[in-house]
Amino acid sequence: MQKPKVIVFDLDGVLVDSNEITAKEFFKIYKTASADKYKETLCGNFIEECKKLFNLKIVETPEEKENRLLAYAEEKKSCHLFPGIASLLSEVHKNGFKLAINTSSRERTCVPILEITGVDKLFDFFGTKEMAVSKSDKFSMIKEKYGVEGKDMVFVTDTLGDLREAEISGVPTIAVMWGIHDRSHFTREPHDNLLAIVDSVAELREK
Repeated sequence: MQKPKVIVFDLDGVLVDSNEITAKEFFKIYKTASADKYKETLCGNFIEECKKLFNLKIVETPEEKENRLLAYAEEKKSCHLFPGIASLLSEVHKNGFKLAINTSSRERTCVPILEITGVDKLFDFFGTKEMAVSKSDKFSMIKEKYGVEGKDMVFVTDTLGDLREAEISGVPTIAVMWGIHDRSHFTREPHDNLLAIVDSVAELREK
């Protein structure tokens, strides 16, 4: 594979240690869902998969929903980057790579974390839920912004659903093991775009 021009990161479970908080928020909304059901929603596009759980979803007024989202955004500000991530981002940025975010999170639940941790200025593109529900659509935006093709990028994620969307977009992908899904998820089916499965930030740096 040729050297990539753009490195795209998922946020939760890859850069930010927010797995516990994001799972807690999911179970506030889908109170009767199982832990397995939560992980399974992340095997596809998370937002679209959640729509299939409509019968499990709590009923809330617009005001209640807004208050819940505000509280969630505030709670996520307490999250930290995984150890070694800040230095990795700084290193690859100094080496001339363009850095982008492709996340299912809303802007207010991801950008503040990057600002607080001081890495926000390393990124040129923040692909959030407001921009598009589909990560494939956001990959298209990244391609257009930088004038690149899928093969010119590398995506780093922790979910099978992201791997699948990246494959649709022709984007080579690295799966990390400190997020939501483990090896059994990423190896349950063949994916030509799966470059590697890594167990640590140190191993990711070597890729």
